Amino acid sequence: MHPAQMRFESYDTLLTGLKLKAAAGVLSEEDVLAINGLLGR
Repeated sequence: MHPAQMRFESYDTLLTGLKLKAAAGVLSEEDVLAINGLLGR
């Protein structure tokens, strides 16, 4: 698999997790901060 495709799939996985938590009403500020940390922001 091409490295760019791997990065896209990793990003997509993180985004899907956030969407699921948001839909379930359990998304927290800590979740967002953790994702920001993983993305280097």
